[in-house]
Amino acid sequence: MLLVALGAGTAASAANKRVLVLDNRFAPARVAIARGDVVTWLLPRRDRLTHNVTATKTPRRVGRRAFTSSRFLSPGDKFRRKFKRPGKYRFYCSLHPNLRLAVNVRRR
Repeated sequence: MLLVALGAGTAASAANKRVLVLDNRFAPARVAIARGDVVTWLLPRRDRLTHNVTATKTPRRVGRRAFTSSRFLSPGDKFRRKFKRPGKYRFYCSLHPNLRLAVNVRRR
């Protein structure tokens, strides 16, 4: 069974959403957050594959260069990214291109 924990936050503080990287998928595959929130990608120790997080789409005013990829992540690792600008972001794992994630960031 796959469980996804979602961090709680108040309107004035940043929230943390967790995305598991397990069984060659991001879970959940879509995340909706507010500007200033953080997404943390977690690789459980039971997953035996290496992954990364690579931006394929960012809002025009952000640009993909400003949103660097993660290093290669091994089981037990995590990668965090704070989203400062609203818009639609898309990510994938360059080692496993079918692993995809959509992050929609709204204004607070």
